[in-house]
Amino acid sequence: MADRQGIATGSRCRHAPKVAWRDVGGEVLIIHPGQSTMVPLDRVGSRIWTLLDGSRDAAAVAAGVCEAFEVEEGRALKDVLAFLGEMEKEGLIEVG
Repeated sequence: MADRQGIATGSRCRHAPKVAWRDVGGEVLIIHPGQSTMVPLDRVGSRIWTLLDGSRDAAAVAAGVCEAFEVEEGRALKDVLAFLGEMEKEGLIEVG
């Protein structure tokens, strides 16, 4: 399964090297490189972001979301793929 940006279930993603971020009380704030703007993530987005270390594929990230929140696996995967697609489009992650 892949979303329109080309992120597949088996894609492994990690933070782009020049992206700075902080976890503040369980919510992640990302500094968008080149724009000097802050991108705040909600709790689900923050959980996804913290799982992006390059060792997990999108399906494993979705499983981590299911563990943290009461959500059906198919819905979690759809949301993870959409999130990753947006992060890739913004240049905030690398897909490997």
